[in-house]
Amino acid sequence: MEEKTCGNCKHFARHYTISNTQILSLCYGHCKKKKFITEQKREILEDQKSCDFWTSAEQKEKEQKKCIENVLRDTENSLRKIRCILELQAPRK
Repeated sequence: MEEKTCGNCKHFARHYTISNTQILSLCYGHCKKKKFITEQKREILEDQKSCDFWTSAEQKEKEQKKCIENVLRDTENSLRKIRCILELQAPRK
């Protein structure tokens, strides 16, 4: 059984920073659930003990992966169509 920490909760929104050309994940974030429940400080560390709102992030990760796969498939189809248009419009020699 996984340890219940904020970092593996579906309500944990990790914070990121940009360094030159990289996006780096930070070891803290905030709780999206507590935003609507309480006025407590929302910034939390990923390894902080969970609260009563903890829910496994496993389903969230599966949904996110499926969404990304759909976006990539749609992008591939769009690029294929653009290539066809460009090939049709290319000057003939």
